[in-house]
Amino acid sequence: MARITPNYNLTVPDSSDFADITPIGRNMEAIDAALAKKADIDESGMVPKDQIPALEYVAATEKGKANGVASLDVKGRVPKAQLPTAWLQPQIIVTNAADADVTATGDAGVIAGVGGDTKTLSLPDYGSWVITAAKSDREAVPKTVLVDTVKQYQTVLTWFAATISVVAPANATVIATSGNHQYSATADAKGKAELVVRYGGTYEVAYYTGSVGCIPVSVTVVHGQTHRVNLVSMSGE
Repeated sequence: MARITPNYNLTVPDSSDFADITPIGRNMEAIDAALAKKADIDESGMVPKDQIPALEYVAATEKGKANGVASLDVKGRVPKAQLPTAWLQPQIIVTNAADADVTATGDAGVIAGVGGDTKTLSLPDYGSWVITAAKSDREAVPKTVLVDTVKQYQTVLTWFAATISVVAPANATVIATSGNHQYSATADAKGKAELVVRYGGTYEVAYYTGSVGCIPVSVTVVHGQTHRVNLVSMSGE
């Protein structure tokens, strides 16, 4: 008894069947129709170009090449090597920077800010950049900006300020010194004095009454905090 093939429904006669030309004809027509839907393979094992429909694609030989198209990295970004030099300019826009010298320091060097109240820093590369700024009488709290694409990054300067609250003899002159930075105040009748410092660091705090002074007490100041120093008991906190 004849059977039917599962893929193209061809009739396969059994050895006990009588010869019949009709199934053979149907088989040939089915084979011809099926082959017409299949691509050929040339001598190199590839489909001939004239059998490939028009496609929208980018050839591998054109990716990342001159007059071709840009490729993308694992983060979906155009690699820096494929960007024109003029485009390699991520920027950090710094506000609250009037009368300040602003710089960005990273692996690619030190970049100076340009502008007035708002400073623009055009960076030559990605990476972690530390923003610092200084005026004639104060410095800003350093800020770190992670630059990982070509865009403008916004940051606002915060100017350093910390208070050293001192207990000293009444009317004594209190001085806090850190490198070239020095602040002084006169203790009131209760022996209290407050010094607002505008630079971070470790300060040596002492008092003087005439020619008599005390052993300095060291205090490391932190932005926004009040640090208490008791010079009468010669201890600091």
